[in-house]
Amino acid sequence: FIVGKNFKNALMPYYGSKTPYEAFQWMIYNENLPMEDTCLLSCPGRQDILVWAAIRHGSRCPTLSSIQAMYQLAKILRKTRWGEEHLKNKTVINCQIEDSGLLTSEGESEMKAIAWRMKGKHPKLFEKDYSRSHYNIQSSRRTRARQSMMAFFKAIFNRHPTEQEEKEASMFRGKDEVLYFHKKCRKYQRQKAAFRKSKNSPVANFEDIKLRSVKESIARKLNVPIANLTIKDIQTLWAACKFGAQDLCSLFTPSDAELLEFRDDLESYYEKGYGS
Repeated sequence: FIVGKNFKNALMPYYGSKTPYEAFQWMIYNENLPMEDTCLLSCPGRQDILVWAAIRHGSRCPTLSSIQAMYQLAKILRKTRWGEEHLKNKTVINCQIEDSGLLTSEGESEMKAIAWRMKGKHPKLFEKDYSRSHYNIQSSRRTRARQSMMAFFKAIFNRHPTEQEEKEASMFRGKDEVLYFHKKCRKYQRQKAAFRKSKNSPVANFEDIKLRSVKESIARKLNVPIANLTIKDIQTLWAACKFGAQDLCSLFTPSDAELLEFRDDLESYYEKGYGS
């Protein structure tokens, strides 16, 4: 997306799939962008019959391994002069080990906002209470997806789903596996593991050549030898920044962020693109 010159976080345009919904909301309210749906405005006398949407889960906590890596690296950083100044008596991110992968309070608010916006634009379609004969709401089996569905449901129908309704909305295992087919493909998993271990892959080459400047910049700010920092450390710092660790975000410049985003795009292309 395009970001205005006064955007509150200059790094957020480079968050990729971790870009929060608030980024676009900020643009609407602070850059005077139109909120109206031009398609709806251009169809006077229309009658709403059906609304269909595929909605990604809201903001979540990092995975267990990511949280552990973030806290371990923060423990090391606290021993530096920079860490004493910026991380003393502070939590790295607002997620504990037991929260790994779960929806955050911000994520719940995001889902409710989407529901309210949808209901506001199509009020006639949501006059009735939930029933399977009128609404088909489905969620994948991932906990964060089910939590997002429940937040959306509550905002639309002004109540929590019953245990039976929640069960009905959760995709049965066979259908859910269609969404995660790559996890069942052993050939793909072997190729992905080999690609990540390769020292001559396009991603590895990009890291060696292009990300060295990022390592040098962060090493200077931390006042540590560049040899003490690995690419994995840089990725962990960047991941923590994207999950809300603003103190760690201060280590990066927009130029650093642009390179790191491209690195992630490159990995996604070779691991998940056509023919991978």
